Amino acid sequence: MRRIFSVLLVCVLLMCGAPVAMAAEAGIQHQEAALLQEGDFPAAAVTRPFALRSARVVVSGSESASEVILAGLTDAAETIDLTDYSLTPAELSTMFSQIVNAHPELFYVSGGYRYSYRGDYVVAVYPAYEGTAAEIAQKKQIFEDHMTDILDLVRDEWSDFEKALYVHDYLAANYCYDESYSIYDAYGFLTQNTGVCQAYTLTYMAILQRLGITASSAVSDTMNHTWNVVELDGVWYHVDVTWDDPVGARYGYVGHSNFMTDDAGIADTKHYDWYYTDTVRTCSQVHEQYARLKAVQTPVVELDGIWYYVDSAETGYALYGTDWTNTTTVQALTERWPVIGQAGYVWSGCFSGLGTMGETLVYNTPGAVYGLNPTTGTKTSLVTVSTAASALYGLRFGLDGIFYATQVSPNDATPTGVYALPYTHAHRFARYVDTAAATCGADGVQTSRCAYCGATTTRTVAGERPAHTYGEGVVTKEATCTEPGEKTFTCDLCGDTYTEPIPATGEHTYDAGVVTKEATCAEAGEKTFTCDLCGDTYTEPIPATGEHTY
Repeated sequence: MRRIFSVLLVCVLLMCGAPVAMAAEAGIQHQEAALLQEGDFPAAAVTRPFALRSARVVVSGSESASEVILAGLTDAAETIDLTDYSLTPAELSTMFSQIVNAHPELFYVSGGYRYSYRGDYVVAVYPAYEGTAAEIAQKKQIFEDHMTDILDLVRDEWSDFEKALYVHDYLAANYCYDESYSIYDAYGFLTQNTGVCQAYTLTYMAILQRLGITASSAVSDTMNHTWNVVELDGVWYHVDVTWDDPVGARYGYVGHSNFMTDDAGIADTKHYDWYYTDTVRTCSQVHEQYARLKAVQTPVVELDGIWYYVDSAETGYALYGTDWTNTTTVQALTERWPVIGQAGYVWSGCFSGLGTMGETLVYNTPGAVYGLNPTTGTKTSLVTVSTAASALYGLRFGLDGIFYATQVSPNDATPTGVYALPYTHAHRFARYVDTAAATCGADGVQTSRCAYCGATTTRTVAGERPAHTYGEGVVTKEATCTEPGEKTFTCDLCGDTYTEPIPATGEHTYDAGVVTKEATCAEAGEKTFTCDLCGDTYTEPIPATGEHTY
């Protein structure tokens, strides 16, 4: 939905002491940037992506203007200095809009901002924010907490396609369209579990960006709608999470007809007159898995490298498993949903949900919720209900638990009842984050957090360690003339030690000698010399005096 903003033109403020003739050369203006998170749709991109002409950068080697603006908005700065750049007001408006629309984490930034200028160029921009600095800091932390909860469900070993699929399905299954048309941004979507198309688009973009997947947006003014485009392996695809989560769909419903399709495919699902806000592009092909998933209306879930979903079969419907190359039938789904009050009549279609509980697949029939171990084939009834007045229509698997819904018919706008499925969750350690870098004395450490309960586990990561940094060493054993000594070296970082020998000197160092026998007039004496290092001794005679002393 689109919110229309009135543009307030602020009168030019003259610089203090400046004559009236300079009013057009220095002043402050108010301007509006079209932001998705405020309900606006930005203008279409030009043929080439907007970029500041490098010839107009005043300071050589400085950051780009977009980097400076992004850093300032991230810090919620009151003033962003642009004196190093020759940006016109029109260029600033385009750049400001593109930056915020490409960074959903800037949910607190308003499209209305002021700027000061001198001559034709902007000197500084003064952003407007929703909330005080303290309120913004608190909301940013809440936003990060919600983002972390979802990111911690995504397994490191999945491909980018699988990650994009999982997040698409999780958002469609656990969030709903905002029929009050008031929530446009990613923060509101994550905290209130609802939003309009801008909120779906921005939230999906934010999560994919954190996963290292490039994502942007497509906009149709004619449709009053926006959705994502996602790049995988150099190819761009359309993804519309909003339309894959239609209003009034059964509990836990997830469509896939708008997931990883091309221009022709998105047009087939009634999208038209769209354009891109960052750069002109073409989505020229569907993903290789599009045909497999196009008709699937349950989440696609993974267990031990196999992905499972419910789809039509020759005998009706079935639960399938695939490694994306080979697909097998895991369980035929033959039960049909009764038309309540009309004995013998059933609804066409399959209205099962699908999810995982530990190593078990969980799905529903009209009258029961089952757990199925796809490896052993063991099937267990988890919940049974009477189908006299209503039946089970779908399941939802979220961080708050597993829930099943009852409805009278598949055409009901809302369930008649939603109930929690009793179970004890198994820790899900899916994503590991570096928490301690490898040192010269130890491998790196990664930590994973269970999004369901917050429990953590760690693992060491073997890899190339940095070199030890040893000092000059300390003599821990002095060398003697006959025995080698020892010098010990200690790493400044980890305390690791090694020793090197100090060679024996090879020569005694005798002292000045001590008279150990006095000479007499008739007998020679003796002087003993001792090595200072090893204690070795030798003696020298002291001649007799040769004279009596009477």
